[in-house]
Amino acid sequence: MYLRLLSIAVVVVCALIGWQFYTGKTAYERLQEAPHNQYLGAEKPALVITYVMDYRCAFCKQMHGDIQAALKDNPDLRIIFRVYPINRKDSIHEAKMAMAASKQGHFKDMHDFLILHQDPVTKPELEQFMFGVGLDKDLFYKDMTSWAATKDLLDSASAVEALGIESVPVFIVGTNIYLPKEGQTPKEVLDNIISQYKSPPITADTTQP
Repeated sequence: MYLRLLSIAVVVVCALIGWQFYTGKTAYERLQEAPHNQYLGAEKPALVITYVMDYRCAFCKQMHGDIQAALKDNPDLRIIFRVYPINRKDSIHEAKMAMAASKQGHFKDMHDFLILHQDPVTKPELEQFMFGVGLDKDLFYKDMTSWAATKDLLDSASAVEALGIESVPVFIVGTNIYLPKEGQTPKEVLDNIISQYKSPPITADTTQP
């Protein structure tokens, strides 16, 4: 059994390496895509930030209000959510919930539900939520357990690990990685990124008649 699992893992890793070679995309580029529209914010953004997070991460949960405020205060900002499941089983389970909901156009609903939920989501809680927002339950479970859901997580994890990232939350813009330094909060990191990349406001020229 162990050798079988090991052989499967080797096949998956080789497939991911082959996919990267085929597409010619770097880990940075792969993480700055938004599979199944798992993003919030502007449709035509001036600034795109990839937010590497985990729904079971306490720091990520604490950042929810700061993320919402940043999007509200910066209407030209888009934040892409890529899950790196540091807490394994529950993290993987909830990341697949977000992916399945996003395929039905309910990413924000599911994202808010998961990030605000302190304990791992139970099946009755999940099904009550699905009923409330109008998700197709059968399609949801089909998408959640699909190879596409697993591949998305494997692809994100391989890209994150290729960049040497070992913890969350982390922010990526272009080829720049931003993570909290000692004594710095994730909110301060996010605020600094926006300040650094935000274009100065365009003012009207009042010198002309």
